[in-house]
Amino acid sequence: MRGYDARTNPEEAGGLPPGKDQRVNAAFAGDPEKGTVSVDGIPGGVAKEGCLATAYEKVFGSVESGVLFEGGAENLPLPYVNAALDGDSMRKLNDEWSGCMKRDEMLDYATPDLIHQPTKKPDIATAVADAKCREKVDYESRLRTQLNAYLTTFLNEKQGLIVQASDAKKAAESKVSEILGQ
Repeated sequence: MRGYDARTNPEEAGGLPPGKDQRVNAAFAGDPEKGTVSVDGIPGGVAKEGCLATAYEKVFGSVESGVLFEGGAENLPLPYVNAALDGDSMRKLNDEWSGCMKRDEMLDYATPDLIHQPTKKPDIATAVADAKCREKVDYESRLRTQLNAYLTTFLNEKQGLIVQASDAKKAAESKVSEILGQ
């Protein structure tokens, strides 16, 4: 057989034996009942024991630095982005865009994002209509202004954590050759 194995049962596809996948996951993640490592201001954390904590120690110099880098890089800006996209000015902008689509293009979409959902199959005419209405309401510029305002607040409020995450990244980069044996 070529390509991906279409069978979904791991035992059929040559995956891990029953129960072993749970043991592998437990070894990787560790047992949170034996203690966890977390960092103030960063969502989540990792179990003190387990491959992940060991890897963080090796790569970042400490488990805390690994949690800071991994959790911070992925999660810190999210509340700010979500607030920017859910604010009154974004609702107003989406309403203006939606009104343009209904009025000028005879299409019924509440937001530009809805055009690209998997259940929709936008055609060229819909893409052109979207572009026309985005231009008419200055969508991209206003969205960028909104995001910049919230992300500037993020940068100001989280500057200390950002510097710590940057330092953790530099520490990891300095260990690459040693870890890879070069």
